[in-house]
Amino acid sequence: MKLVEQIKGLSKSKKILLTAVTVLAVGGIGGTVYANEQSKQKLAEAQETVNKATGELKELNKDINKLFDSKDPNFLVKGVTEGQVDELKSKTDPIFIVAEEKNKKIDFSEYNREKMSTVESMDKLETAFKTQSAINNLYKKDKETLAMNGSDVKKDLPIVDDLKTETVETTKKEFFKQDSKVPYEKVVNELILNTENQLKQIAVAKQAVVKVFKDNKVISTDSKLYDAAKVETDKIKNEKAKKELADQLTKVKADIDKKAKEAEEKKKAEEVKKVAEQTKVAEQNVAQQAQGNVTNNNSGATGGNESNTGGGYPTDNATGGGGNQGGGSGNTGGEPSNPNAGGGSGNTGGEPSNPNAGGGAGGGSGNESTGGGQVAPPTNQHGPQCEQPGLYPSYAAAQAAGFDAGANRVRVKAVYCEHGVIVGYTYEITG
Repeated sequence: MKLVEQIKGLSKSKKILLTAVTVLAVGGIGGTVYANEQSKQKLAEAQETVNKATGELKELNKDINKLFDSKDPNFLVKGVTEGQVDELKSKTDPIFIVAEEKNKKIDFSEYNREKMSTVESMDKLETAFKTQSAINNLYKKDKETLAMNGSDVKKDLPIVDDLKTETVETTKKEFFKQDSKVPYEKVVNELILNTENQLKQIAVAKQAVVKVFKDNKVISTDSKLYDAAKVETDKIKNEKAKKELADQLTKVKADIDKKAKEAEEKKKAEEVKKVAEQTKVAEQNVAQQAQGNVTNNNSGATGGNESNTGGGYPTDNATGGGGNQGGGSGNTGGEPSNPNAGGGSGNTGGEPSNPNAGGGAGGGSGNESTGGGQVAPPTNQHGPQCEQPGLYPSYAAAQAAGFDAGANRVRVKAVYCEHGVIVGYTYEITG
């Protein structure tokens, strides 16, 4: 490729045409040629111009290469700006020279080498900066934080707000190097793929959220669907996209909590009602049981009275009844149960077996019995033996005490006096 073609298309290039090296012959009668000395002078001036341009290209090339990382020249150094790149580009154009190749007397060899090197360095700089800028435009950034700042790479940054899939696809088409093993190109590839993955995550989260929230309203309070949507939403790195979905999920959560609270209150109300019904039934059972005990006790006492005529009270051996005092078994003061016996088997006029009972004037072996004396009735039906501390006054009180003690299940028991009278309640923890 000709040198002219190599630099053709360089924008704003200032091209210097060197024609001073052409020696022209003028024909004709008496014609002469330019003096040899004059030709040498022009040739020297032309060569000096080329040499000067060569030196300038060397210095410019050094300045360009200073913007590449020393450890991996594929990366830029940190902090390269667009202004720096434009400034170097503007210094490059005026140095390029277009010469007539038919002139073989000027040495362009070193110039051409430096020119090619400078063109390659400048192209590389512009491409690297363009690539870096394109990648950084996909991510959130500030003056201190960039996804790609030379070899300083941050792969965990969120994508920019409202990033379009088309933008990522365009960047990928221009800068992605499939299956590349070059570290620099692998970094660029990874950063591009990362933006694609973030966009995919937003799409996945939206699909999950729409199952519980759609058309600006909650459409489901299924806790599993909510939890799944929240997990996917929490994976989103872009705060704007995450907040949009999180706000929708907040409304879903409020409805879930509301229904859960209503269900809990309903459950508690049902439990209270159930406990009240159980308490009522239990109290009725206890009352019936107590009444049965009193009835049975009274029946026993009546039988005792019917068999005693000498006085005294049933079931109380200290008061003269129960078949031990006064009259005898089956005697009613009249015909004895045994025709040969006159009195009863009780005391007959002597000291009774119970010191509290009255003396008897009992009959002997005749057919009549005169019975016993006067017997004092008890002053307290219950007596001190019925007093038991630590009891609760009602079934409900005992049950409540059991639950307060931390029990899940409680069995309430009625405590009776020996006369069949309920004196209080206690509880037993069963679970």
